[in-house]
Amino acid sequence: MEKKKNRGSAVVAVIVVLALIGLGVGLFFFFRGRKYDPGKLENGTYTNKWARIQFTAPEGFSSKTQTQDGEKYYAFTKGSEIVMIGTTDQDTDVDGGLDELKQILLGANAYSSSLGIKMDIKDPTTSMIAGEKFKCVQISMGASGTYIYVNLYARKVHGNGVIFIAVASSSPSGVDSLLYRFKRY
Repeated sequence: MEKKKNRGSAVVAVIVVLALIGLGVGLFFFFRGRKYDPGKLENGTYTNKWARIQFTAPEGFSSKTQTQDGEKYYAFTKGSEIVMIGTTDQDTDVDGGLDELKQILLGANAYSSSLGIKMDIKDPTTSMIAGEKFKCVQISMGASGTYIYVNLYARKVHGNGVIFIAVASSSPSGVDSLLYRFKRY
């Protein structure tokens, strides 16, 4: 009786090990299949399977694709409202990059204040867009009662690249309404 019990335990252990190996192999091929993709723009909608994100521009926005240094960027604009999306397959330090950006902006703030332009630059925070965690730097700048609000977002994608999003509007609620247009893809 004891031998049958041990044999049954051994069979269960082998099945569990094979299942774990199968799961590991499956995940390897799943993530390996997630090759870098800059996304595509079609009829005012940007989609990117690699970054699992989609953005549909509001009615009346113009959209275009730009290429710079071999990287594609997607821009959606209407008046002072702007959404820009870019990706890279380069392994980029998101935290360090946003901290460095903040320091550059603080330097620009010293100069812009001499021109009468007021800038407010917040410390990097974490925000959710389409169910994904992004690092964010928020900036507001203006003069003579006219302000623009810019949020810059970045996140690592599958450990082998980064997606960048910039959203600008003449009001914080305008930034929020553009962010709500991002969906998980």
